[in-house]
Amino acid sequence: MIKKWKVDPELTKSFTYLLPVFDIELRLKYLSNLSGSYLYNNAEDLVFSILYKFSGKEGFTKYEDVLTSHSLFAGHEDYGEYVLYKFNATQEIQDTVNLFEQGKYSEYIFEHKEAVVSFLKKSGVTNYDVVEKVLRKDEDLRKQMEADLNCKIPKGNELSSPPDLETEIFTNYVEEVKINNENVF
Repeated sequence: MIKKWKVDPELTKSFTYLLPVFDIELRLKYLSNLSGSYLYNNAEDLVFSILYKFSGKEGFTKYEDVLTSHSLFAGHEDYGEYVLYKFNATQEIQDTVNLFEQGKYSEYIFEHKEAVVSFLKKSGVTNYDVVEKVLRKDEDLRKQMEADLNCKIPKGNELSSPPDLETEIFTNYVEEVKINNENVF
């Protein structure tokens, strides 16, 4: 029996609001190979996970050595053309993870807010300015959202919903494909 994987990566809120915070420590490279990030690997393995599309190029394999030797590295898993790298959080990052889970983005420490905006710019995300306004609870954004949604948003409310934690679990995007090769001549 041959084991193969079907991986269907999706962008998650952790990609926007947490990956940049981990980037402070990890100094991520090969962003074009970066396929996603997840708050948890699975329901039992509660570690932050980063999905890369593997490249056999020498630069990427050297970079993989840097990632796997990092002090926060917790393990990795291979899924065909993808590799999932798992990382523990420092206490400061864990504090931000806790805020993220509650959707309290505006309560991030200044350094983490700056990291989010900087990483999104570096990654080519075009709406980084909206995320920056969410992090500041920008009054103009609140008013615009009230008009767009045709509802009242109380002053002081967060301007983005908390993450749906089910979408933040990597294994929800993976399916094992079993290929029976026993009858093949």
